[in-house]
Amino acid sequence: MSPCKTNGSKMTGRRSVQFSTVAVCMVLGACSGGGGVGGTEYDKVDSATLALRQAQANTNDLRAEFSPIVYTDLLTIPTTGSAQYSGFISGQLSDISDDVTDGLIGELQLEIAFAETDMVSGRATNFLDQRGNPVIGSIALTGGALNRDGDPNVDATFSFEGLGELTDTNGRNLELDVDFDGDFLGDQNAGIGGDVMGQVNVEGATQSFGGLFIASK
Repeated sequence: MSPCKTNGSKMTGRRSVQFSTVAVCMVLGACSGGGGVGGTEYDKVDSATLALRQAQANTNDLRAEFSPIVYTDLLTIPTTGSAQYSGFISGQLSDISDDVTDGLIGELQLEIAFAETDMVSGRATNFLDQRGNPVIGSIALTGGALNRDGDPNVDATFSFEGLGELTDTNGRNLELDVDFDGDFLGDQNAGIGGDVMGQVNVEGATQSFGGLFIASK
């Protein structure tokens, strides 16, 4: 997964995503500028919009900690023990013309067991839609494989799966089946981040889902 030197993108054979503030803004609407929300300009904003802006700010602040992108040396990643990571997922459904939720942003909590074949356990929870409305449900995070012989400058070296059901404010059930493809970031595998790609089934109709994830110890 090679980084685009001019804008911080990571390229795959399927899509290109911006590992930056821009991505969250494009998926979920105008951003508040980062660093949290508050102050007089938000005094008259409804609680859902405030919640969305805070989630955007938190996500962008975490991404900023790992920008510009520096990949962890794969030789330094442990082969024993485990580490806890927390962060965010954000993404968009491909059909924005229907009445199904278009954008999602949620929180990640996962444990990576470095000696295990299936390295990842955890959940994505506390989702909001593109208007800041709560989206009920969670995504189970499972699997997990690290290509210790890979090159993060060429392709993703760490992947795991997400499967779960969410219910939007219109009562539609969104069945998500997604893959997380990324890399360890920073010194001592301080973070993980990359692409989220997969499908969402809504009442028998399938849409594509694409987005980003970022998490840190």
